[in-house]
Amino acid sequence: MALTVRISLLILLLCSANIRAEITGSGIESLGFMAGDWQAVRYFKDPRNNWIRADERSVTFHVTGNGKFITADIQQQDDQFQIIFSWDPYQDLYRAVVMDHSTGLLDVYTGKPRSGKLELSNGKETFNVADGKKVFNRYVISQIEAGFTIETYRFAVGDETDWTQITKTEFSAKQ
Repeated sequence: MALTVRISLLILLLCSANIRAEITGSGIESLGFMAGDWQAVRYFKDPRNNWIRADERSVTFHVTGNGKFITADIQQQDDQFQIIFSWDPYQDLYRAVVMDHSTGLLDVYTGKPRSGKLELSNGKETFNVADGKKVFNRYVISQIEAGFTIETYRFAVGDETDWTQITKTEFSAKQ
């Protein structure tokens, strides 16, 4: 009886650890949880800092290139872009290439896991310009119980003193 209870508790602990796994490993396989078909709900912040639901779409993330990349084509409202994630074993970091079909811009993001989340930022080579100021962007990817989230942040040189969150997209299993 005691052995059965211990085995049941061990199985329960292992399952719950997988449900809320943190992104701590290296290699594209640690982002494998993103692969599959998802319902993506995107939120924006209003001027009072409240989340406003913007839209909901179906999105599929594919593992391609013999398991070396994770890709997705995403259409949200008027925005259409393709995102490609990879792992750079030589520099020990993740990369994401984002092709914005609406603007024709191509951004390259790099980063590493921090506090169980993957943080990717564009750097001095790729940034946007708004009102004559450099604007840098960051994606923060978190695995959650129902799927994962991708949050976007921006930093406008001369305007902000810290990163400002501008969107949050929640990816959950298609119903």
